[in-house]
Amino acid sequence: MWDQYEAKRNSSPLSSVGGMKIAVCGVVLAVALIGCSPAPEKTDAQKSFEETQVRDSWSEKFCSIQLGFTRARVHGIMGKPTLTSPVDLVTASGSVLQDRYLLNSYDFFVEYDRSNLVVVTSSGPTGPCEAKVKTD
Repeated sequence: MWDQYEAKRNSSPLSSVGGMKIAVCGVVLAVALIGCSPAPEKTDAQKSFEETQVRDSWSEKFCSIQLGFTRARVHGIMGKPTLTSPVDLVTASGSVLQDRYLLNSYDFFVEYDRSNLVVVTSSGPTGPCEAKVKTD
């Protein structure tokens, strides 16, 4: 009986060096495949939290922009605008170019004169800070 047990134990694939390598490779492969699985989708609450963080950050940055700042300085504060367009109607402020930063219900506007200096900032009626308009 003991001989039969020894024969079975020695014939097991894990009892040989080659069998052990196969088992180790299988474990390594399983771990690698788990590591390659896609990240889980973010929940609506996580997305909402991240959007709120970005919005609040943009709000603080936008409210720090002052009349007379250069366009380069505004881009340094706010980053690249979502949209840039010429101002169709030359206003009393002399604005000729507008950068817009859009995020959900927030719409931040910065207008520049021909020298690329800020002459208007506005974040709409629900924005976080008062509009600023050059009135010279």
